[in-house]
Amino acid sequence: MALLVDTLALSVDAMALLVDTLALSVDAMTLLVDTLVLSVDAIALLVDTLALSVDAMTLLIDAMALLFNTLALQIKILLCTPSLYKLLEVV
Repeated sequence: MALLVDTLALSVDAMALLVDTLALSVDAMTLLVDTLVLSVDAIALLVDTLALSVDAMTLLIDAMALLFNTLALQIKILLCTPSLYKLLEVV
């Protein structure tokens, strides 16, 4: 009879360990899902950063084009103004 009681107690302990293992498995799955969500968020941030980099590069190219256009206009003004042209000849 004592052996039966000990076996029953061990079975209850084994069931408790099984429940604890199941709870840990659920926690592990929750952490896995959270990690997956964070990974998706990180990828979205990376894509946004890439888009911002492309926008910044486009703005830089536009600024350089404006700079070159301004320089070309300044050269045209210099060459079209007779007094400045004569001044350049003197120098």
